[in-house]
Amino acid sequence: MAYLEFAKTYYVKPDGTLTREYEHVREAVKYLRRLAGSTFAKEFGPKLLKTVREELINKGLTRGHINSQVRRIVCAFRWAVEEETIHVATYCTLGDFSI
Repeated sequence: MAYLEFAKTYYVKPDGTLTREYEHVREAVKYLRRLAGSTFAKEFGPKLLKTVREELINKGLTRGHINSQVRRIVCAFRWAVEEETIHVATYCTLGDFSI
């Protein structure tokens, strides 16, 4: 996923090591790939995001962690809009999926 490559250069400490945020992004992308990996980004929507969120809930993760991971996924789609790789409508459909 291109966003993960971007994150590898963005979430870097002054000493050149990756931040903890990069690890969180990588974890979020892992869930996204496992549950929606064969789906094109332009076809991704609220139903698939809900599926990812439900998977995180079923894993017994805390509400705060789940909400943060969902926000990271939505952020990846916002980045894709900025890079003009998906249409803004795809990002806008994702809305607020906090629990």
